[in-house]
Amino acid sequence: MKRDTLRSRKGFTLLEIMIAVSVLAIGLVAILQSQTQGLNLAADAQIMTTSALLTQQKMADVQTAIASGENDVDGSGDFGDEHPSYSWEVSTEPTDINGPRKMTLKVIYGEKGDQQEMTTIGYVFLPEELQ
Repeated sequence: MKRDTLRSRKGFTLLEIMIAVSVLAIGLVAILQSQTQGLNLAADAQIMTTSALLTQQKMADVQTAIASGENDVDGSGDFGDEHPSYSWEVSTEPTDINGPRKMTLKVIYGEKGDQQEMTTIGYVFLPEELQ
């Protein structure tokens, strides 16, 4: 009689437990991969947002320089200690019509060999006395 009671007990076999653990492990790996991808996308979004804000800042600086009478605004530089991984390049060229100049502004993020850049093209008007 003792043997019958041991056989009638219900429970999980080792194989069932191993399958359940395998399914759980596959699910956890998928969740962790999506979490990592989400963090990478958030970092990229932060870089792009900062680049856009720095582009606006530098564009305003160039327009202010031109409005104050400076004709040669071409050059490059960085954004100082506040944004050490970012640099900029500005170039201007005349257009076919009299008045506006084409301005190309690049904001570059990263170290050499692993850089991302945001290029903005705009048109600036020189004051009458500089044309």
